[in-house]
Amino acid sequence: MNRPFTVIVSPLDWGLGHATRCIPIIRAFLQRDWNVLIATSGGAMQLLKLEFPQLTFLEIASYQPEYATDSRLLPKLFLQSFKFVSAIRKEHRQLNQILREYPVDLVISDNRFGCYSQNVKSIFVTHQINFFWGAPFNCASRLFSFWNRQMIKRFNECWVPDFPDRSFSGDLSATNDLPVVFVGPLSRFHKPTQPIEFKYDLLVLLSGPEPQRTILEVLITQQLTKLDLKVMFVLGKPYHGDSIVSKGQMSRVGHLRAEELKRIIEESRFVVCRSGYSSILDLAALQKRNLIMIPTPGQPEQEYLAKFLLDKNWVYTVPQKDFDLGKAIDHAVGFLGLNCGEVEGDLLHTAINRLESSFNKK
Repeated sequence: MNRPFTVIVSPLDWGLGHATRCIPIIRAFLQRDWNVLIATSGGAMQLLKLEFPQLTFLEIASYQPEYATDSRLLPKLFLQSFKFVSAIRKEHRQLNQILREYPVDLVISDNRFGCYSQNVKSIFVTHQINFFWGAPFNCASRLFSFWNRQMIKRFNECWVPDFPDRSFSGDLSATNDLPVVFVGPLSRFHKPTQPIEFKYDLLVLLSGPEPQRTILEVLITQQLTKLDLKVMFVLGKPYHGDSIVSKGQMSRVGHLRAEELKRIIEESRFVVCRSGYSSILDLAALQKRNLIMIPTPGQPEQEYLAKFLLDKNWVYTVPQKDFDLGKAIDHAVGFLGLNCGEVEGDLLHTAINRLESSFNKK
């Protein structure tokens, strides 16, 4: 009797978005009776353990990025380049050790450059092939885009979580020199099936590395003292558990599993969050309107996505330095909102079907 196929799923531990968009990938393989191993670290590991406690988890290197307290993020990250290269080399050694210990048929890496193998089919998941950093970093962004593509070429395929027309990623995912497979918008959520009554006026979804996560939490908390709103904060801290603490009209919770978070998003009239790609796809899956997105200061990818959504008249976006919650709520109602239809559809399953067919022919 043939053994079931085994896949390693390895999301980057840099914020929680890489882990959350791996949830539909993991579900799809489990539905097909694959063995799934998860190799990651930090908050990504904690989040996925809450979603899939029955799976085997293997800890590998963490990149441990340090963010700036202001908009000078790129210089801060450049100074950490040697640390990141060291993490890439370490995770590559660790993956090879895992492959010696487990019979693995497929490796899926979400933005972990070192999680590939010359002996096992390896897939890289990303929505960002190109970088647009703007002046005075135009030359550096072109060089890094080239380096990024060269690193992705170590993998057999590049899965882009978007439609082929790049509805949500825009020019971030444009390329003609990589083996790209569009697997559709990846979200842990399904489209709402019935009308929901609003329980909260405002939901604040906090995410991303410190200190910017806390800076935004403090900014919004201060501005809420002038507004009469019932508010829920989801703090983006998986280690803090899922107990809701309420004081007056304000409630806070460290982290919620997918189904509970989906319910609270649907029960909230307005949502404030970062313009991270995974957050965009999650909200699009729920066909959410009345959105306010604040790109992380100095993070060009989020700034690009914020402008991209604003130009489409889908989402009201505003820089953190200009953020005024009352004004943002007034502006948000004039935008169309996000909608990507049924997100766990044909494109992802077509990609997996093709993989299974290739394995069965061996």
